[in-house]
Amino acid sequence: MDCFVASLLAMTKEGSDAVPEADALDLLFARGNASLISALVVDGRTAAKTGRCLGVDLPAIEQELRGITRASAASYAHVLRAWPRLSSSLQHWFEAQLTCN
Repeated sequence: MDCFVASLLAMTKEGSDAVPEADALDLLFARGNASLISALVVDGRTAAKTGRCLGVDLPAIEQELRGITRASAASYAHVLRAWPRLSSSLQHWFEAQLTCN
């Protein structure tokens, strides 16, 4: 059994006290976000509750990812050297594209 617990009232427009006439899943996809989910059940097991992922050792995962990143950093040295120029070029490109004209 998979399910989630969310606040339908929190997904309504601000200032509205009524839950709109809409399918709850449609409303979740239209207006929902992670902050509105108080519990997530997957295959009958609670996977997340009150904003925390259960059954996952997050500090261990973060430590492993840091180790992988450090071990492979030398192979990306050329990217790191080029990054300032690439970043500047991308910034200018996006700024030119995202105008309100």
